[in-house]
Amino acid sequence: TWQSLVELIYDFVPNLVNEQIGGLFENVKQKFFPCISVTFTFSLFRNLQGMIPYSFTVTSHFLITLGLSFSLFINITIVGFQTNKEKE
Repeated sequence: TWQSLVELIYDFVPNLVNEQIGGLFENVKQKFFPCISVTFTFSLFRNLQGMIPYSFTVTSHFLITLGLSFSLFINITIVGFQTNKEKE
């Protein structure tokens, strides 16, 4: 069952990326896939953890959300510069 869950997420995230970044080339989508999949699975499992009684949702902390968004912003900016760099 664990393998089925991981395969479901692994198939769902590329479809989500394809819908959000539809007009780009396949190699650009593959560059953004690890960043988006890690962010999605982290948010999914941390928020599901908060549904367990007497447990704490990690994503409700401001610093966790700020750190995640800042690292995501830096990562997407770096990948964007690498993808669209001027060819000499």
